[in-house]
Amino acid sequence: MNQAYVIATSTKVDVSSVSLPSHIDDAYFAKSSADNNPGDSEKEFFQTAGESAVVSDKRKKDQASVDGALLKVVAKEPMLKQYLNAKFSLTNNDKPHLMKF
Repeated sequence: MNQAYVIATSTKVDVSSVSLPSHIDDAYFAKSSADNNPGDSEKEFFQTAGESAVVSDKRKKDQASVDGALLKVVAKEPMLKQYLNAKFSLTNNDKPHLMKF
């Protein structure tokens, strides 16, 4: 996410108790070579650009398991879930570099 859309926080959450499935590592998130090279010509590039990515059921299941474990940790911290769900916006007189949460 672009840093222009977020604000720094000093809030820390201990996620050491969250266990991830063993098959989730850096290679799990790597793109295939077909994804990195959509085509050699300009015509092929624009033809493939409109296609949306398809998320496999395995990835959805993995995401749900990780989210469930993280939500349990977030629920232990007072008001953290509301903090994470709140929309952040600035007004004209706000100075983000002076804010601390």
